[in-house]
Amino acid sequence: MKHLALGLVLFVVLAGKAEDDASVKRGGYIFMNRCVMCHFPDTRKTRVGPGMKGIISQNSFFPASKKRVSLKFFKELLKKPAGIMPGFKDLSPREIKDLYRYLEGL
Repeated sequence: MKHLALGLVLFVVLAGKAEDDASVKRGGYIFMNRCVMCHFPDTRKTRVGPGMKGIISQNSFFPASKKRVSLKFFKELLKKPAGIMPGFKDLSPREIKDLYRYLEGL
């Protein structure tokens, strides 16, 4: 019985990891097709907008913002962007979450 329970726990953990990996992969695809023309993924240097490397570990998405980095604020930012950034109202909640998960790894 212990082996069955351990196997079930391991299955759930691995399934969750696989879904996380798939989410990051989908987010990377979105980034490369929708964001990379304005944002570098591998540096903090500015292209048109700021580079995304380490963006999720910062205190805010941009210096003037008083809002802390979070998935909730990221959703708001994509729907009602700041400055010259275009809005991405067409992204689904899942796509936004996937994109956020991708950015977490940068």
